[in-house]
Amino acid sequence: MFNICPENSPAKGYVTEKIFEAIEAGAIPVYWGGAEPEPGVLNPRRIIFWQLDSDNRESLALIEKIYREETVREKFLKEPVFTENAACEIYAYFQVLKGDIAGMLGRKQ
Repeated sequence: MFNICPENSPAKGYVTEKIFEAIEAGAIPVYWGGAEPEPGVLNPRRIIFWQLDSDNRESLALIEKIYREETVREKFLKEPVFTENAACEIYAYFQVLKGDIAGMLGRKQ
């Protein structure tokens, strides 16, 4: 049901496969890492955030409610994983990457 997703670093913009593998497996990510993993792509209401320097009372309470109460679990899981504009954001990432690679190769796009 839950998947603990610790990043290697809490650095802003640093996101690895861990959160995406949890989502792909149908699990609820319990995420420790940068404050906004993939902004514009991932819906933060579909992720439980964990902070190392916190008592995490709210996160623990949410985990317990999701585990024990079917209606809370269903409501949480009905949240979309991705934002409404995720496809556009991802396309924009690839366009920038394409331009960067073309620039490194000395070619026009």
